[in-house]
Amino acid sequence: MSYLTLGTAEGAVIHLKTIIVQPCVSATITYGLYMNGGSQELTHVVEGEQYKRWGNDDTIIYHLLCAKHKLHYKPYVEPEFFEEVMVSADEATGEMKYETIRYPNPNYNPNQPEYKPVEFPTSSTLSTVYDDARSVHNEADLQRIQSLQEQLDAQAAKLKNITDLLFKNGTL
Repeated sequence: MSYLTLGTAEGAVIHLKTIIVQPCVSATITYGLYMNGGSQELTHVVEGEQYKRWGNDDTIIYHLLCAKHKLHYKPYVEPEFFEEVMVSADEATGEMKYETIRYPNPNYNPNQPEYKPVEFPTSSTLSTVYDDARSVHNEADLQRIQSLQEQLDAQAAKLKNITDLLFKNGTL
């Protein structure tokens, strides 16, 4: 199980419960959304273009779920230092002493690239984002495919005529 803390809505947490994958088709994600003192058990189905974009980058799931709830996913960044409060008693007076100790984080990466959030298309930009001149949805390509199919059909008809003539003459 994974807990994700989201950045925009203070206190928002997504708790991934299950991801059921139907290979090459879809993935069904069951998760809990906890924000503003309330919680919801939700399901999201990733299919079609979203499923194709998933690829090897599992953070796409976080971005999808955050975008669905108008939240902004920001990945965890290792802090440069850790701080701990050490509590002890003064031996002479018995008074409690609080001392903050700061030590370097061995996992901190000072050269970590700046995070830039994934932008998902709005309904008005959806057609331009997925416009692909090589797509079968392109009108020029559809016409070319149809022309090639007609040529193929004509050649198949000629081949059938030649084969029939060769059978009729006893050559085959």
